[in-house]
Amino acid sequence: MSLTILRDETVPDARLPVADLARAMRLPEGWDAETGRPTRLAERLRAALSFVELRCGLALLARTVEMAGPHRTGSGVPLPAGPVEAVQSVSVDGIPVAGEDVAVHIADGRWSLGLPSAPFDGAALSVTVRAGYGEWADLPALLREAVLAVAEALELGEDPLRSGTVARLLGPWRPVGLGGRAFA
Repeated sequence: MSLTILRDETVPDARLPVADLARAMRLPEGWDAETGRPTRLAERLRAALSFVELRCGLALLARTVEMAGPHRTGSGVPLPAGPVEAVQSVSVDGIPVAGEDVAVHIADGRWSLGLPSAPFDGAALSVTVRAGYGEWADLPALLREAVLAVAEALELGEDPLRSGTVARLLGPWRPVGLGGRAFA
């Protein structure tokens, strides 16, 4: 069973660590007065966040994520993004499931949704959750460094994976072959 992310909230520019990226890049004072520079750095950060999230199966900055897909087997539903702060809604074939009947489980670094009873195979599931670590400061340090390294590489027109730094920073957070993760 595989849910697909249909839509997630766009992270507003105010939540993006543009000043942190400028510091990491050692930009001179007055960088933010340069026409278009803050906007371009925000775009690079947004792309870097997506890059890291896709590689790790995580939502970094907390936001609402809508997912849908067919149910396959059992009452557990693996979620494509975590960590999950709260389940906002769940429906099976368009029929809402009471929030108190839904539980979020984590095992081997993977988040899943526990439903009160197993829907029949092929039932259409629709799930909306609040996922992510919170704000920028709440992210684990390795993930923050990886995002800044990817954003800097994108700004400089380089391949973020070429040096191997980003791969090493993300290594512990990437899914392991049997569905686990080194860190939860």
